Parts: sequence; C-alpha cells; structure tokens
Amino acid sequence: MSFFQRDPMLWQILILGVVAFVSAVGTTSLLCLHAARWGLVDKPDGHRKTHARATPLGGGLAVFIGTVVSLLVGFGLLDRQLVYELEEQLSLGPLAVASLAIVLVGLVDDRWGLRGRHKLAAQIAVALFLVATGFYFQRVGLFGWTFDLGIFALPFVVFWFVGAMNAVNLLDGADGFAGTVGLIMSLGLGWIALASGRLEAALMAFVFAGALLGFLVFNLPPAKIFLGDAGSMLIGLVIGAISIKASLRGVGTLLLAAPLALWAIPIIDVLAAIIRRSLTGRSIYSTDRAHIHHRLLEKLGSNHLLLFVIGAISLVCAGGALGSIVWKSDWMAVLAVGCVLCILVIGDLFGRGELYLLLRALRRAVRPIFGPRDRFLLGEDELAVHIQGSLDWQGLWDEMRRDLQPFGLARVRLDVNIPWLGESFHGLWPGASEELPESDSKRYLVTVPLCVHKQKVGQLSCEGHRNGESDKLLAAQLFDYARVVEQRIGEMIESVQAARTLTSLVRVGSAERGASRGKYPQLVRKFPR
Repeated sequence: MSFFQRDPMLWQILILGVVAFVSAVGTTSLLCLHAARWGLVDKPDGHRKTHARATPLGGGLAVFIGTVVSLLVGFGLLDRQLVYELEEQLSLGPLAVASLAIVLVGLVDDRWGLRGRHKLAAQIAVALFLVATGFYFQRVGLFGWTFDLGIFALPFVVFWFVGAMNAVNLLDGADGFAGTVGLIMSLGLGWIALASGRLEAALMAFVFAGALLGFLVFNLPPAKIFLGDAGSMLIGLVIGAISIKASLRGVGTLLLAAPLALWAIPIIDVLAAIIRRSLTGRSIYSTDRAHIHHRLLEKLGSNHLLLFVIGAISLVCAGGALGSIVWKSDWMAVLAVGCVLCILVIGDLFGRGELYLLLRALRRAVRPIFGPRDRFLLGEDELAVHIQGSLDWQGLWDEMRRDLQPFGLARVRLDVNIPWLGESFHGLWPGASEELPESDSKRYLVTVPLCVHKQKVGQLSCEGHRNGESDKLLAAQLFDYARVVEQRIGEMIESVQAARTLTSLVRVGSAERGASRGKYPQLVRKFPR
C-alpha cells in the first residue's frame, strides 16, 4: 500500500499544492504584462543591479495570491478537523494578516523605495504582531539540553522573524536563486512537519512550495519577473513562522537543530557578510556583490549551474534537518551543515576570505594572553585578503607597501570594493595598533576615497604620529599618491574591460552562427577606453 493510500488526506494536500502552483502561474503571467504600468520595474544601474534590461517586480504578490487561493479552496475540500487545526494551532488568520502586511510594505519599497530604518520598523511591527498572536517560544532545545530564554525570549523571537526576512532578502540577487532556496526549504519543512505529526504545518509548507514553484516558472534564468522585496520578505516570514510551529515540542519549547540546518544557507550568507564588512572597516549595512550567489556565479560561470549547485546544497541541509527529527539526533543536522561548509570553503566557492578574517580577529583577541612575542602562534600583523575576483591586487598591494615605506607610516589600509566588476580586496599594514599613541591629538589619520571615472572603487587610509608642520606636506603627498593608485586601478579595470570586450565580440560572432549572445554587454560600456 502506497504512502498516499495509507493517508488519503495527503492527496488533498497534494491537490492544494497543485492549486497553489496553477494560481501562482496565472497571477505571475498577469504581473509580467502589467507590472510596468504600475511602476513595479527593476531597472539596471550598472553598479549593483547588472541585469541586462528593466524587469518587472511583484513576484511576492503572485506567491501570496497563489497561497491564499489554494487555502480558500482547501477550506471547502479539507476535513473539518484539519481546517480547525489550521485556524487554531497554526494561527492561520494572524499569519495571513502579517503576510499581507509585509507584502504591502515590500510593494511600496519596490515601487517608491523605503529608507532602511522604515522598512526595519515595519518588520519589527509585523514580528511583534505574530508574537502576540501565538508565534512564540520561551525555551530552545539542543543536543538534549533545554535552555530557558527568560526575559530574552521576546527579543529572540523578534530577531528570528526580522533575521529570516532580511536573510532571504540578501539572497535575492540572481535569477531563481531565492525562489529555489525558498522552495527547498518549504519542501523540507513540509516533510519535517509530517515526521513530527504536524499535518497543518505540513499543509501550509507544501501549499507555499506550490506557489513558489509557480512563480519560479517565470523566474528561472533568464528571469521574466523578480521577487522584489515583497517576495523575499514574504518567503522569510512564512517559512520562519512555519518553522516555529513545526518544531515546537511541549509548551513553548523549540527544537533548534532542525530549523537551523534548514536555514543554513541564509545564515551562512548573513554571517559571512557581517564578518566581511565589519572586519574590513566597512559598515555592515554597506552593499557589495560578494554574497553567496554572486560568488558561486563567478566561480561556476552559469546561472543554471548555480541553481543546480545551490539546490543540491540546500537538499543536503534539508536532509540533515529531516534526519535530526526522524532519528532524534541533533548531530545529523550538525553533520549536514558541516559538510556544506567544508564544500564551500575547501572548494573555494564561498567563505574562505571571511574565514581568514575571522581567524585573524580571533588571533588578535588572544594576543594579550600569549604576549606579542609569540610569533609562532600569532604570526605577523600584516593582512592581505582577496575576498572576491581574479585581478592581481596582491601585486598592487606589494607595490604600495614599497612606495609608502619611506613615509614612516604606522598603519596603511587599502579597501577595494567594485561590485559591478565582482572585485573585493582588503589590505592592512603593518596593523600594529600598539605602535600608535592612544591620544587622537598625537596621531593623524588621512583617508582618501579612490575613484575611477567618477565611480568610487575603494579608499586608502594612512595613520601615523603627528609631527607638526610636516603633517600638511605628508597629507598632500598621500593625496598625490592616491591619484597614482587610482591610475593603477583604472589600468587593471581597463584590462578586464578589454578582455570582456573581446569575449563579447567572440560571443556576438558566435550568435550570428547560432550561438548565445555576449554575457557582459552592459559591463563593456561601463568604462569607455
């Protein structure tokens, strides 16, 4: 007897998933036609948004409508007991209100643009609403231990929702990427809910997966429509909410291992971004093109291959999460996430530079314990990390150190961040903060932005001891030297442009013989020779 024959209600869940898929397909096709009329269009800017043409937004609205239509059908199709569990145990009404609110906020942001703090305030308000309506836990369980959150329970749950929405938002940077990750997370969450006996959570997860799949029909590369902030925040909100309901045990205790494994890809990407930005002296709110989808696309060279790889990695995480529930072992989830991290770091796909920055920061943190003379443990203070890209920044950095040696500087920092080119480098020399006086009145700091063709590509910072009138002369010399560095960076950029121009010409020629068009036409025009 088959699985579906043993439990006929699973057929109803499957049917509702198909209804969500069909509804999302129909709604997405309409949005593709009419989104531009409503101003829901994402236009390339050649800096962070490097897609080839203006593309409709509003995929989140299609996913929301597909899910709602399917659930409305389900109210007339499902067993009354399951409908009751949806309304009561899953708190479906409050979840629908919160989802609608976050979709509307996202649509406003997609259409007119919202300040980051305003969007964050809306996310916190939605999270508090969900907490007040039953999406809440007071304890977490991990490796057989139960930890009472106490007064930290409320901020922890709010952070859970806000973090989930923003984590998926950060993933939405390549055709089909966030939708694929969200689809696998939804399917994995559905099976976890079934294994836990939470049929109502499984229903919601599979219905949401059906709606995401319907949207992905139009979002796979080359994308005809994007999720937009409305869609990425909706995915984070809904999967975050179902994760709580599907993983609750007893009264208010959340089994943490399975949800963390399920969310491994978004969590890894967010943590890497925080490490990358904070440990290179940038704001954690600054933008770059060094997220996991950017790096995988750079390494793999194909958007379709990117989706295959991230799909496989997400399946490993979802399998570990499911295994931790079925075999009641949190180590299954840890093993799955550990395997994914090893694949990404050892394969140099993502995270190697961030890991190096983290280890160096930890090394400096333990310096007071072992003393500055323990070179075997601590190594030298110089730092040069090529976080992303293929240009020879190490050669430029070595040249700069030789040139700046006669200036008698105590510290030199070079930060390069060229999102449209996919290049990021951080250099620090000699980085010995104890060599500088603690008083600001006894030291100087000169920071010069580096620009090429009026586009900021990084900054050069130099620190040293004050020396009276000679400081002004030194500052002028450093500004002059920064112009030399800009020229060198411009030459490096032009070398890439020349190579990509040749590649585009070859591909255009191939297109005339039936091959595909050039991959980087908008980049070729960015910096005219």
